[in-house]
Amino acid sequence: MSRQRAPLLETDRLSLVWLDRAALAAVVEGDPGAAERQTGAVISVEWIEASRRLCALRLEQMQRDPAQGPWLLRAVVHRTAGAAIGHVGFHGALGVNGLRADDAVELGYSILPAYRGQGFATEAAAGLMDWAVEECGVRRFLASVGPANTGSIRVLEKLSFVEVARVWDDEDGEEIVYERIAP
Repeated sequence: MSRQRAPLLETDRLSLVWLDRAALAAVVEGDPGAAERQTGAVISVEWIEASRRLCALRLEQMQRDPAQGPWLLRAVVHRTAGAAIGHVGFHGALGVNGLRADDAVELGYSILPAYRGQGFATEAAAGLMDWAVEECGVRRFLASVGPANTGSIRVLEKLSFVEVARVWDDEDGEEIVYERIAP
């Protein structure tokens, strides 16, 4: 069986490097060296710790349904530094999301604290959404965020998301659901 791949996505300052099964497993195992070999980026222990739980979840998801792979998770790599500074991805392919919307993908992102407030989350999310529109025809994007997460709310507002609902998540509590319809 051939190895599944997803395209490298590049923005002005960032490379969005797809995390395949081997890369996800390296993160879950806490092995920065193996993760570096898989991604071609410098992987810090801080990045591993910030990403481990999500990588385990996405690895399970990819093992259940390999077709989900290209949608799931990408390392946000600062090209000048060559280092992973966060991650960005969708909760799954079109229609696979926690908000039960068959015509949408749900966006998620996180940037390490030292790199926040510099537009990296906005740039990474925009780059991933551009790929989803141009290559896959996605027209509707969703995101959910806790009301106290003002940084994430600012990112969504910069990306022209609008609040459409408030929901209760058994794990995270109250969340605001945001939506963006692609032009």
